[in-house]
Amino acid sequence: MRPFYYNLSCILFDTTYSLYGMHCLRYGIPFDKLCNETNMECIAATGRCGCQIHTQVHWGLDLKVECHEKWADRCHWRRDCGGFPNRICNKDNICECSPDFIYIGSSQCYKTDKPNGASFLKDCDHRSRNVLDKDKIVRICHPEDNVFCSTSGKCICFPGFYGDPKTKLCLPKSEYIQANKLKQYKVKPRMFCHSDRDCIEGIECFEN
Repeated sequence: MRPFYYNLSCILFDTTYSLYGMHCLRYGIPFDKLCNETNMECIAATGRCGCQIHTQVHWGLDLKVECHEKWADRCHWRRDCGGFPNRICNKDNICECSPDFIYIGSSQCYKTDKPNGASFLKDCDHRSRNVLDKDKIVRICHPEDNVFCSTSGKCICFPGFYGDPKTKLCLPKSEYIQANKLKQYKVKPRMFCHSDRDCIEGIECFEN
């Protein structure tokens, strides 16, 4: 049952996200089962889910990260990359987007903003809300900032992280627990949550 008063709830955002960039170490050991998506694995060097060596990052039309086969984009010269603008043939003979551009969909390269770390609640272009324009900068949520783009058009923290409203950083929930001397992660009304379990007793996680 939903709480009667809206201000007696935590705020839930859409939680459909790619596993790319999620932390995947258990006791310091890579755990591939935490990266259970096509062509993804736990990368030991970063401790995060990433694309397998034979694949490269593409962004879906919903701006979720996907890993596509590199070999489908084999090239010897730039013209082998289909004549698409802002697409180059790299030193490994794989077609890729020019610097500051990303693949969105199958082969189109779009200019994008750069990660700056402070991405919590930053505006992003979710396919369900925005028509992507190749002539404009596409606003994305960079996984290295521990965020994904929700259907509300805001960058939201991965599960396991919470958004600091002052710094706009997504920090480990363990830091919040320690700072507030809690036994487990619990937030107060009007703070952001991933599920009812995140809220203090008596309130629920309410969809924004």
